[in-house]
Amino acid sequence: MKNMLPAHPITRRVALFALAAFTLGLTLVSPTPAAADAPYRTANGYFGTTISDVYTTLGTYNGDIYYRENLTFLYTGDLVGTATDVNYIVLHPDGSFESFATEVCTGATLGGRNGSFTATYFIIGQDFNNLIYTGYFAFTGGSGGLAGLSGTGTFGGANANYSYSYNYRFGH
Repeated sequence: MKNMLPAHPITRRVALFALAAFTLGLTLVSPTPAAADAPYRTANGYFGTTISDVYTTLGTYNGDIYYRENLTFLYTGDLVGTATDVNYIVLHPDGSFESFATEVCTGATLGGRNGSFTATYFIIGQDFNNLIYTGYFAFTGGSGGLAGLSGTGTFGGANANYSYSYNYRFGH
């Protein structure tokens, strides 16, 4: 099996840290279900209507470029809301990239409930110029009508055509 981690030790540490943090997030929001737990539902839709997107170069090392991205965008579909993300990106010379982010979505509507949520996600990207990637997402909390929100999912796409599929439930 091909080693998917970057070759440079610092880049490898950043990627391993991001993967470990994401895995911990999944563990914290995906407890063993009990008989009284609500069933999971699936939310599908699109995102990509960007309100603001600012990249800050954090540094370079051995050909890799490190960025912080502050992004605000709109969810549409089964999940509706305005999300603000802080994303840390490692861009490799071949155009591939990884990133780890936190997300806060306010004014959200999901499953007929209104409130806000927080999430984390990890992205494995094939082409930074065309933003071709696959992401793995975990809800980490909710407030208002989204209190008790938990779940995970995937998202991705290319060239500003991105979709999501999130499995979620309340009351856990």
